[in-house]
Amino acid sequence: ELIEAILDGASKIHDAIDCNALTGLHGRPLISSSHLTESSDFPVLADDALPFAKLATDSREVCGVLSNCLYASKRGAETVSVAGVRVVIHMPGKRCLIEYDIEEESTGRKHSLLAKLTRRPVARRDYQIQQSVYTAGFESGAADGISVPEPLAVVEEWNMWLQRKVAGRPATELLAGPNGHAVVERVAEALYKLHKH
Repeated sequence: ELIEAILDGASKIHDAIDCNALTGLHGRPLISSSHLTESSDFPVLADDALPFAKLATDSREVCGVLSNCLYASKRGAETVSVAGVRVVIHMPGKRCLIEYDIEEESTGRKHSLLAKLTRRPVARRDYQIQQSVYTAGFESGAADGISVPEPLAVVEEWNMWLQRKVAGRPATELLAGPNGHAVVERVAEALYKLHKH
């Protein structure tokens, strides 16, 4: 019963908990052109409940928005180029998860971001929840290895917020493997840590 309770709790927060076994977001169509165009291939473009998805998947629009929201508070102007846009998850009428491959033009630094876009205007709230968890001992490089992805910015006009992408695989994929018991223990540690905070 304890394990069932742990797994039930883990399934509810697995989008946030890292545990060094987080989201592996590969195998989705990578779009290197300026924007997505075919709604038949990318149904999110025809989702009337997510009207900002078209802008959020247009790299020409995304470049300016990311440059402003990520670097506006820092010294010196910075612009980014978007090398790829990947629609990772689309829940029709509700939300979608988008991955951006970006490059900082002044430094050449390349990295990936995840954008969570929802039908309801809750981006600011969700960002603040993630930020409160991140700063309560779940930051990158936490001594116990239990962390959540760093929240980066809010794009309120698109009902969207951004977080840094982290490497790893979902714990649910690892449970059936040879180290499944260790994964359960690790998930329990993460849940206990979250409960304490």
